[in-house]
Amino acid sequence: VSTQSTGKIGSREKYINSQMEAPLAEYRRLRDRLAELENKYQSAGSTVTEQSRALAQINEELETVKAQMDEKGTTMTDSGPLVKIKQAITKIKNELVQMELRIGVLQHVVLTSKVNDKTAMQRDMRIDDQFHDLKTAF
Repeated sequence: VSTQSTGKIGSREKYINSQMEAPLAEYRRLRDRLAELENKYQSAGSTVTEQSRALAQINEELETVKAQMDEKGTTMTDSGPLVKIKQAITKIKNELVQMELRIGVLQHVVLTSKVNDKTAMQRDMRIDDQFHDLKTAF
């Protein structure tokens, strides 16, 4: 009787293992994808930090140029240097717009990565729940 029971248990175990191969492979694939996305997220986060620092530096330079322009604007009668300063300010403003756009794009990438991570995690949780339900059924 015990050999027959052992045989039945072995066959059920093989059946469960064969049924769980696909969900387990999907789980492993999703786990690897999550690790990949976490690395991308960290990379994007450091890029955003670098871009923010660059933006802060440009803002400081802009303030310095504005202060210099105000100081020299009151004492100078020659408009040549003033025109150059205004051109520099316009250039810096354009660079600021470009930096803000880059930061916005990077923030979007980070947010998309977070959403994808959450979706993958919820899917993994459903697979784990299904696996647990199968285990408790047998």
